[in-house]
Amino acid sequence: MQKIIDTYQDDLLMIYNKDQLKDQSYNYLAIIKNDVKKQIIDNTITCNYDEDFESLLNIQVPDKTRKPAKLLSYTKTLEVLERQCYATIGCIIDKFPYTYSMNYVMLDGHMYFHTGKNGYKLKALDSIASVMVVEDLGMAYNGTHNFRSVQILGRLQENKDKALNTAILQKYIDKLNPNHAPLNDVMLDRTLVYEITFDYMMGRENLYLPKDI
Repeated sequence: MQKIIDTYQDDLLMIYNKDQLKDQSYNYLAIIKNDVKKQIIDNTITCNYDEDFESLLNIQVPDKTRKPAKLLSYTKTLEVLERQCYATIGCIIDKFPYTYSMNYVMLDGHMYFHTGKNGYKLKALDSIASVMVVEDLGMAYNGTHNFRSVQILGRLQENKDKALNTAILQKYIDKLNPNHAPLNDVMLDRTLVYEITFDYMMGRENLYLPKDI
């Protein structure tokens, strides 16, 4: 994957892995900006954003945006996720649409949440969900709103690896609450950690600046 990122840099929009491809003789599907020249990368299919890459996937993804110029690169999208710490999660529970907001941390490219071991929202585990992260950049000069946003679609999955949970919760403390009591086994036992798989990730930027800036 790193070869794809290094090759296309800010022209890379999305990467799909082998498990998401109909033709699993390839390892990756790279989606790049329109009019960017494709490069040959081993075991990788490359499509421009305006091409029919959706037919190559074994998962359903949202329709294309009508303003592709506003799309963030893959790398800048991950940078938004690293800078922010609060997300809204939308899911279906008992056939009812349900949304809730949670703090999150990123660790090794994965997005993790934590909560108690009981609660209504836990019914959404092992199901498909949509996550939205917004970086609020304030009102623009023309009356619209400046922002960067990231939409993620994937499956909510509990993490049961105690060593990984320890690292995740320690990052929560370090990033969000440095004055928190030291992490201990009681806290670990009372806390459920889960992540969302990145089946689809797309970043967008709405940024209007005065013409003299």
